[in-house]
Amino acid sequence: MKMRKYAAYICSAAVILLAAPGAHAVRVEDPAEKPQFRVTISMDRYVFTEDDQVIVNMVIHNNSDKKESFRVYDTSARGNAYTTFQPMVMDAGGREAESTVPHRMMNRDFKEVLRDIEPREVTLMPNETMLHTLNLKSVYDLDLNTEYRVKGYFYPDAMEKTVLMSENTLTFKIVRSPGQERRTVIAGIRRELAPTEVVVLLLNAERDGNWNNFFKYLRAEKFINAYPQFVQLYSAADELEKLKIIEDFNKFLMRPRSDYIKDYSVIRESIRDDRTEAYVDVVVKRYAPRKPVSYRYRYTLEKYRDFWLCTDIEATVTKGESR
Repeated sequence: MKMRKYAAYICSAAVILLAAPGAHAVRVEDPAEKPQFRVTISMDRYVFTEDDQVIVNMVIHNNSDKKESFRVYDTSARGNAYTTFQPMVMDAGGREAESTVPHRMMNRDFKEVLRDIEPREVTLMPNETMLHTLNLKSVYDLDLNTEYRVKGYFYPDAMEKTVLMSENTLTFKIVRSPGQERRTVIAGIRRELAPTEVVVLLLNAERDGNWNNFFKYLRAEKFINAYPQFVQLYSAADELEKLKIIEDFNKFLMRPRSDYIKDYSVIRESIRDDRTEAYVDVVVKRYAPRKPVSYRYRYTLEKYRDFWLCTDIEATVTKGESR
């Protein structure tokens, strides 16, 4: 059964690629053989604003017991050449988003595209990984408020046309920037959320169970360091394991809590002079069977482009109070 599923998985990759504009015929290896490389993809968030880069990471893992090499045609001068590393973005209906890659838009022959690029060889030792990042906005025209799916395709040597498909598929969405209004003749001012506003939105999202908004205001790969039950596993994990740990961490944050938020109040905000880091102190009252318990939270926020995102939290119990 597993073999049939794997064969269907490989065949579907070939069908998708052949249907894409500018795609070329591909050859897949015998699914009964252990592939030399494993491919996974990751994103630091799943909700992006219109001003964000939409970064996808393609992780290439040497799956064999000896060193393996592949040829990279995406040179430093052509970082988005869309040759060796090809993430594919589709909407919920399975239609590929509009590509902005020149050679795909012009339906150029793939070998002709590669002919002008001098490849470099990358060698990985057993269990070693390579991380390639790409901004999806540089290769696709992406719309606001559309749920997209992305899958990665990796060519160990694009001239030979063998392709490996990522083991996972991710979903993401692009929304309007928080706190930024549409520009008009009268109001054309760029607006920015203060650190306190971000924390308020984060706490409101938790209280309301609006997890899409909740994760919009934090960086999970840094926020995880505040949780001892996850941080040791995460710091010792390789790139593949970190994806699963972050997924488990997000589920932990979304778990139903009996000590739900009853109320909160912001005490103070402080911002470093260089405006790279900020601290927001909040008193949060959570439900408890006998009487509510008050916690003092200190959120650390870091500047990410034009927005503040929560990267750490310290919590101490202050006192309980009568209902």
